[in-house]
Amino acid sequence: MDEFKFVVKCFIFACLLMVLSQLKTEGITLEARLQHFLVSSTVANFVNQTAQGGVKLIEELSVKTKKTIETWRGTASSIETSRFPNNNNIDQEIIDHPAIDRE
Repeated sequence: MDEFKFVVKCFIFACLLMVLSQLKTEGITLEARLQHFLVSSTVANFVNQTAQGGVKLIEELSVKTKKTIETWRGTASSIETSRFPNNNNIDQEIIDHPAIDRE
């Protein structure tokens, strides 16, 4: 029975909080004021700039990684063809392996 009372108290508190957040002062709800404060705060700006920097870092790393892999594959292809001059389709054999999902 105590658990049910706790749930009812939490529900009533949540309803009161929702009603209070919809009160308007000077034509703007308290919820809108709080949201504007949280979005325009210095902490939010710092987090936003940090996230943008992280996205830029990931993009640059992916481009550099792709270029590096392409360079390695180009070098590896020439080495493999020089070692095995009769087999020019080494990459094709890897792609056509039945264990690789092509979709």
